[in-house]
Formats: sequence, C-alpha cells, structure tokens
Amino acid sequence: NLLFQSLSFDQCAIYLFDEEKRVFNLSAAEGGKKGVVKTYYEGEGLPWLAIKMDKPIIANISDVNEGRWRGVADAGLIGFATAAVYPVKDDTGNYGMLYLKSRGKKAISLRNRNLLAVISLQISMAIKTNQCIVNLTGANEQMRDMQARLIHAEKLLALGEMAATLALYLSLQAQGKQVSIASPTPPTVEVSNLVGIQKVKTELSGESGDLTVSFPYQEGEIEKVSY
Repeated sequence: NLLFQSLSFDQCAIYLFDEEKRVFNLSAAEGGKKGVVKTYYEGEGLPWLAIKMDKPIIANISDVNEGRWRGVADAGLIGFATAAVYPVKDDTGNYGMLYLKSRGKKAISLRNRNLLAVISLQISMAIKTNQCIVNLTGANEQMRDMQARLIHAEKLLALGEMAATLALYLSLQAQGKQVSIASPTPPTVEVSNLVGIQKVKTELSGESGDLTVSFPYQEGEIEKVSY
C-alpha cells in the first residue's frame, strides 16, 4: 500500500515464483483486484518477458483495451496505460516479480527507477530470509523426529535385553538352578509389565556364587578356549 501510493501508481502486485511449477503466483496486491492476474504461467505476460530479458520493463501501452505490449499478450495490462515490471531476484536465483500499473500515462523518473530496483532487491532478501527460516524450522523438526525415534529405539532395545535376560533367568529357575538377576539401575516403566521383573535386584547378594559354565566333550576335542 505504501509503495504504490508513494510512487503514485494505481495498482501494485507482488508475485512469488514457484520454481517447481514454473509459474508466478500472486502473493499480495493493492489498488483493487481488477486487472490482477492470479497466475502467470511459463512464457506468459510481461513477468516472463522481464525474466527473458533479464531486466526491468517499463511499458507504455497505446491501446489500454488490447492487453498487449510489443506483441506480448498480458491480460493484466487491460485498462492500464503504463506498467513497471521489476524482477525480484539476486545473484542466486529468482524469487518473484514486482508489478506496478497506472491507468494514465506515467513517466517514471530515473530516481524512481533506481528506487524500484532497490525495493525489488529488498523484497528478494526478505523472501530469501523467510525461506531460510522455513528450511531451518523444517530441519529442526526433522532433528526432533530423529531424536524421538532414537529414544524409542533405545527403549525397545532395553526392553528386548531385559526380556531375554528374564527369559534365561526363569528358564534356569525352572530347572531348579539357584539364580539371581540384578541390574545396576532400577527397571524402567517400559519393562514393568515383563514377567519376573519384580525379581530384578539392584545388586547381587553375597549368597550368590560364581557362574560356572560346563560343556560335555571328549578329552582332546577342544584345542583352545579363549575368554
């Protein structure tokens, strides 16, 4: 609103460029919606001509009802005698288009042309900054999701380890073996429903002896034992 009023234009529109679909989509407009094109598809209108020429376009239209300038059709020109189209871009890419129109013939001074160029660059910087914020927000959300998945995986691993340990404990106990089961830290909530979890102690009592493992074999069959 401030832009088109300060420069005495009747309409000001900002288009954002969709790189994937190759279109310019209307983002904001001031001065009425009549004559505002919502989308410029690839190759259409003055916005794409400005991209092709790689410079701003100042168009003075002789027939305001024709919607055409120098052979380029643009429905947004109907009813307007002067149009200024400034690419919103920097050295890294194209972000959109600044499109200003006047219903009467309008001379745009060199000062105002330079001002529009600066404004276009500032808009490109604002859009680029916003894109960076969106990308950083997305990356942060992905990191949080990965962290949550990792925590879940660690809990599943702990559950699996405790389940296997309890299974061995109960199996040995069923065979009449004198066994104890201990964990350096108290069992977590995730394993509280496992059968035998109440048997888990935080330390081994003095009554427990050494663990002896024996294997039935014929003398001479085993050459070496490593441990």
